[in-house]
Amino acid sequence: LKKYRIVFLLGVGMLPRNVQEHIDYLKNFGVDAVTFEWPKLEGEMASFKAQADWLNQQVAKPSILVGHSLGHLVGLQFVHDYPEKIVAFLGSGGPTRSHNDILPTDLVELLRKIEKSSDEDGYQHLAQRFRVPRVLAQTKGGIGAMARIYLAHLLPPTPDYFENLYRGLTENLPTHFLYGLNDRTVIRGVGMSAVF
Repeated sequence: LKKYRIVFLLGVGMLPRNVQEHIDYLKNFGVDAVTFEWPKLEGEMASFKAQADWLNQQVAKPSILVGHSLGHLVGLQFVHDYPEKIVAFLGSGGPTRSHNDILPTDLVELLRKIEKSSDEDGYQHLAQRFRVPRVLAQTKGGIGAMARIYLAHLLPPTPDYFENLYRGLTENLPTHFLYGLNDRTVIRGVGMSAVF
C-alpha cells in the first residue's frame, strides 16, 4: 500500500471529514490517502461519465480507488474509462442494476418532479413537512441534484449499463464489489431515502 495513493470517493451527502479518520489512520502506517469533494452535480456533471472525466483531472498517478455509493458508481465508470490510472478498485454500496418489481412508478415520478423543482423551493418544502436528512443539506447542488443522482442510480441509461462497465474492466485489474443481495437491499434503501 505504501507504493500507491489511496483515493476515497464519497457517497451522496458525504463530506471529506466523514473519511478523515481513515485517512489519518493510514498515514500512521506511511500510506498516502486523499479524498475529493464532488463539484455541483448538476447540468452535464449529473452524468457518471462527466464525473469520471472530472475525477481524471484530480487523479495524477496510478492509485487505489475506494468508492462508496455514488463513489462506487463513478469509480466504476472511471476504472472503465481510465484503467491506466488505477491499480485496484474497491466499491461498496453502489446499486448497479434496475429492478422494476421494487421501483414503483410513483417513486420515479416523485423524483422527476423533485428534479425539476428549484433547489431552494424544494428544500424549503421538505424542511417544513419533514425532518430533513443531513444528506440532503450536504449534497452540492441541493435537492434537484440529489434527485438526479437517485434517478441515475435507479434508472441507468440502459438496464445493463453497469453490467457492461463491469464486463469492460481490464482483466488484470484487482476489483472487489460489496453490495446487497442482488442489489435489492441497496436499491430499496436508495428509494426509501429519496422518499423521506
